[in-house]
Amino acid sequence: MLLGLVTFIYVTFTGATAAFTTKPAGMDFWRSKSLADICLGPICGPRAFPMMLIPAIVCIILVSFMFSKTKLGRELLSTGSNLRAAKLSGIPTENRVMTAHIFSGTLAGIGGLMLAYTNGSFTAAIGSQVMLPSFLGPVLGGTLLAGGSVAVLGTFIGTMMTLVIRQGLSVQGIGLETLNIALGLVLLAALSVGQIQKMFTAFRLRARK
Repeated sequence: MLLGLVTFIYVTFTGATAAFTTKPAGMDFWRSKSLADICLGPICGPRAFPMMLIPAIVCIILVSFMFSKTKLGRELLSTGSNLRAAKLSGIPTENRVMTAHIFSGTLAGIGGLMLAYTNGSFTAAIGSQVMLPSFLGPVLGGTLLAGGSVAVLGTFIGTMMTLVIRQGLSVQGIGLETLNIALGLVLLAALSVGQIQKMFTAFRLRARK
């Protein structure tokens, strides 16, 4: 309902035939330029790295710094690891849960903006095709979905691996539904490995006792 209201207001006041189909300022720059267009005197950046890589690297650095160097990051990890223990330790868990949702929404918004710049337009369903890879990337990178542990650089590498898997399957002519099933199976296998390791560890501890 809210999305429909936003669409109605946008179309009414801008005269566009559909919502969010016009190009925002600067889109061509971020889509077509590379670091080779940024020069410090005679030295220019490599052409292989697109401009869209800059905001991604900035986000990686900021998120990594927050979780490793700040009190807020440690409290977020403690809350995700054990909510009751974090609350008994004096951490405002309710505020930290809200902060985590706000932080997640902010990163999702930045990712959606970058995806729209890459695709060349804004649509209401933008990002739906990367919903499953957004879970698979962190899992392959070493982040625990149960909370308490985060691997920022590993998430980036896991996401790159996911893109390679998707691209390879797409080249083979596999459809979107089959592609999502394949990624889901990879995600299930990655989650199962962790659970199987926990089961074997618990079994060994019991056997020693």
